Amino acid sequence: MPVKEKLTPYLSIDSTLLVADSGMATKPKEILVNSSFDPLKICPTDICGKVENVTPLTLGMSGAAVFAVKAEKGKFVVRFHAHSPADWTTSLANYRLASGCGVAPRLLHVDEQEKAILTVQIEGPHFGSALMDPAKRPLVFKSLVQNLRTLQMQPYALPAAEDSVLAGRQVWLSQYQRPGFPVGASDFVKYIHKAGEAMTADRRRVFSHGDLNPANVLWDEVRLWFVDWEVSKLDHPYMDLATLSNFLSLPDVAVISMAAALDGTTAENFSAEKQQTLQALRNYSRVVYGALFLSLIKDLQTVDVNSPLTLSECFAQFAAGKLSLTSDGGRAAIAAAFFRQVTVI
Repeated sequence: MPVKEKLTPYLSIDSTLLVADSGMATKPKEILVNSSFDPLKICPTDICGKVENVTPLTLGMSGAAVFAVKAEKGKFVVRFHAHSPADWTTSLANYRLASGCGVAPRLLHVDEQEKAILTVQIEGPHFGSALMDPAKRPLVFKSLVQNLRTLQMQPYALPAAEDSVLAGRQVWLSQYQRPGFPVGASDFVKYIHKAGEAMTADRRRVFSHGDLNPANVLWDEVRLWFVDWEVSKLDHPYMDLATLSNFLSLPDVAVISMAAALDGTTAENFSAEKQQTLQALRNYSRVVYGALFLSLIKDLQTVDVNSPLTLSECFAQFAAGKLSLTSDGGRAAIAAAFFRQVTVI
């Protein structure tokens, strides 16, 4: 498999992507007002003590309301469930499982009425800053594999969620006929079909995060933590790795090595069939995330859907304030970059 980009593009990942849900945002001391969410309700005195300030955190695509809480007894994060009430039970059960095995921040309190949770706050530098440090980078990737292996060993007794490929196909079908959709990507549904074929041939399913992008990965100077578990479910063992590796623009050789480690083997013993499955899932993730970012744009004819920027260049422009992931132009650019990552197979 050809190497699409160098190993370094993730070094300039937008800090706003990395701080989302992390509890590391810094703002003046304030108690939140004018909000339909009241994080103070989710902070029992016996756990938190007196609350000193509440800071709204940058939100990711999940739409969840997330707040950092500084209190007498420590620092915490409050997260209100973003999806339908019917999803709350599954989402909470998944978080309990992820927290219980030490991959998600420790769960301290659940408010069933408000559909919200209180967790410890993970403190440390941005995930991207750890990747920029050559001494820390191997530790980060080792922790990534350890977290994924830990997740995949958990017994998962909940009903299986909608199949990933079916869900991805629905996203694609909602977008590809829109006026202004990039012509060069119009037949990319074939990569979703190839992923479906690969997952049919390899029926392994394990507990998975479901949206492992950089905004949902925290580094505490020792290890990684994963946050935002609202779409977690059973999935293929390589899907989370495929997703994060695309956001980081990792070359195939690095991703193969980590996928082999997930399987308890080495890259040399990672079969050609498994490499093809991994590549199919990386392409699937590229296509679906590209379509997802386009779905956030009201009129595709008003933006450059064929932006020449690579993902690394997009993230550099986000960091420099030249583009924003909340703008139509930024979303179109990152969608085009994902589509450009697709490897012809």
